[in-house]
Amino acid sequence: MRRLLLSWFLAGKQTFEVALVPCALVVCIRLLKARTSIIYPSGNMARMTVEMVGRCTGHTRRKRGESTESLLQRVTHLYCSERGISRIEGLGSCHSLSVLYLYSNAISRIHGLTSCSNLTHLYLQNNHISRLEGLNTLHRLSKLYLNDNAISVVEGLEECAQLTELHIANQRLPEGEKLLFDQRSLQATAASLALLNVSGNNLDSLHDLSPLKKMVTIVASDNALSSMKDLASTFSHWGGIERVELSRNPLCSKHKYRDRVITMAAGICMLDGREVSDTERLFLASWKATRKARRKALHQHKVQQGLQSSAHYVLSSDPPPPMTMPALPARSPLRQWRKIHQQMRGGAGQHISLPTIVHLQQPSAFAECSPHHLQQVPVVAHSLQDARHTDTNDIGHGSLPVLPKILQSIT
Repeated sequence: MRRLLLSWFLAGKQTFEVALVPCALVVCIRLLKARTSIIYPSGNMARMTVEMVGRCTGHTRRKRGESTESLLQRVTHLYCSERGISRIEGLGSCHSLSVLYLYSNAISRIHGLTSCSNLTHLYLQNNHISRLEGLNTLHRLSKLYLNDNAISVVEGLEECAQLTELHIANQRLPEGEKLLFDQRSLQATAASLALLNVSGNNLDSLHDLSPLKKMVTIVASDNALSSMKDLASTFSHWGGIERVELSRNPLCSKHKYRDRVITMAAGICMLDGREVSDTERLFLASWKATRKARRKALHQHKVQQGLQSSAHYVLSSDPPPPMTMPALPARSPLRQWRKIHQQMRGGAGQHISLPTIVHLQQPSAFAECSPHHLQQVPVVAHSLQDARHTDTNDIGHGSLPVLPKILQSIT
C-alpha cells in the first residue's frame, strides 16, 4: 500500500512539473506583450493622449481603482516608440518620469517636456526633427539620443549641464553641408560630456569640439576627416580620451595611421573596435620619445654650429679677407690713341711717356683695329708739325712712318 501511494505521489509531481512549463511560457509572453509597443502602419499618425500614455507604462501596473492621472504621477519609464506619434503631448502629469522612449516615430519638433524636470534619458532617434530645442527645463538630462534626424546645428543645450552622452549621428543634411556646433552649447556641456557620437555628418575637422575637456569616447566614423595634425591638436585638449572610432575616414589610409593615433593620446585603450594593449602602447610611447629626442639633439647641434661660426667672425682678430674683383679688360689701341690725342690738344704733349710711344710702335696694336677706326689715328700725327703729310693708308698696312717723327719731336 505504501509503495502504491508513493508511486502515485511521484507521478503527480512529474505531471505538475510538466504542466508548469506552459504556464511559465504564458507568463513570459504576457510580460513581453506588456513591454513591447504597438507598431502602427506607416502613414497613420497617432495622437499622444493621456489614455495612450497610460498604456505605455511598461512594468508599472495600475492599481485597482487607480486613475490614469495618479498612475502617470508615479511612473518612471514610458515606452512610446514606434507608434506613429507626430507631436509630444499628454505628459503634464509625469513629474517622476526619468526615461522616455520616443524613437521611430514622426516627431518633427521637441516640445511638451516642460513638466518632465526629472528626465535623465531621452530617446528621439529616427524621427523628423530639424532643430534642437525645447530642452531648457531638462536640467538633469544625462543621455540624449538624436540619431537619424535632420538636425544641422547642435544647439539649445545651454541648460543641460549634466549631459554625459550625446548621440547625433547620421543626420539627413543637405548635399554638401556638414553638422555645425554652437559654441555656447559646447561650453555649457564641456564639464560633463564624456561620449559623443557624430558619425556620418560630413565632418572634415574635430577642432570645434576642443572645448569638451571631459571627453572619454568619440565616435566619428564615416566622415571626411583627413588631417592628422588637426586630430593631434584636438586630442591635446582631451587628456582623458580612451575610446576612439574613426573608421571609414580618409585619414585611415595614411601611413602608420594606427601608430600615430595611439601616440597622440596616452590613455587610449580602444581604437576602431580593436583593443590597444599595454605592450603596444608602451612600445609606441618609447618610439615616439626616442624620435623626439633625436630631433631635439639634431636641432641643438645645428644651433650650436651656427653660434660657433658667428663667434669665429666676431671674435677673430684677423681682418676678414678682402673682396676680390674680376680683372678689368685691357684697353684697346684706339682708346690709347685717343688719350694721347687729348693730352696733345691740351698742350701737354711733352708729358707723354716714352714707354707709351714705344708701346704704340708695335704693329700688332694696329692689327687689332678695323680700317674704320684707323682713319682716326692720323689725328695725333696732325698735331705735330713734322707729321702733317703722313699717308693714312701706310698705317693701315702696318707701317708706322709717323712714330719716328713723334718720337723725335718729343725727345
